[in-house]
Amino acid sequence: MMTCCCANIGDGAERQFNAKRAADDLQQYRADGPGSTTRLLLAGLAKPEPVQGLLLDIGCGVGAVTFELLKQG
Repeated sequence: MMTCCCANIGDGAERQFNAKRAADDLQQYRADGPGSTTRLLLAGLAKPEPVQGLLLDIGCGVGAVTFELLKQG
C-alpha cells in the first residue's frame, strides 16, 4: 500500500488560514493599513509609467493588495 505525503495538507492549511485568522487579519488591516510585506509589494508595483494588464490577487489574505491598488486608481 502506498501512502501519500500530502494527506495532511488540508489540515495544515486549516490551522494556518481559517475564519478567525481572516477576521483578525481584516481587523488589523482596517486599524493599521497594510503590513510590511504588503507595503513592499505595493512599492514594487508603483512605477512612474502606467501598468497595463491584469493583477490576480489569489490567496493574498483579506485583499489588502487589491484595496490599496484600487485607492491608487
